[in-house]
Amino acid sequence: MSTFRAVWPIVNNEASGPTNEELVQAAIKDLPTVAQRHRVVITGPCRGFVTTASKVPGSGGSGHVVVVEAPAHATPPRPYHH
Repeated sequence: MSTFRAVWPIVNNEASGPTNEELVQAAIKDLPTVAQRHRVVITGPCRGFVTTASKVPGSGGSGHVVVVEAPAHATPPRPYHH
C-alpha cells in the first residue's frame, strides 16, 4: 500500500474567505475525484493540512497550499480493444 497525496493551491489567501479548516474539508471532499483522475483508489482515512507552498515540491508559485494524504492503491490498467 502507498500514500496518495493531492495538493490544491490557495490562490488568494490574503482575501477574506474560507478558513483553513473549511479549505481542508473542501479538499477532502474533492479527494475521491482527484484520485480517480490519477487511477488510484483511496483505501483508508485521510489527513489534510495547510502549509507553505515552498515546503511542497511541485506546488508552483502560490504562497500556501492545501495538502491531503490518504492510503491508496493503483487501479489495474484499463483494457483497450481495437
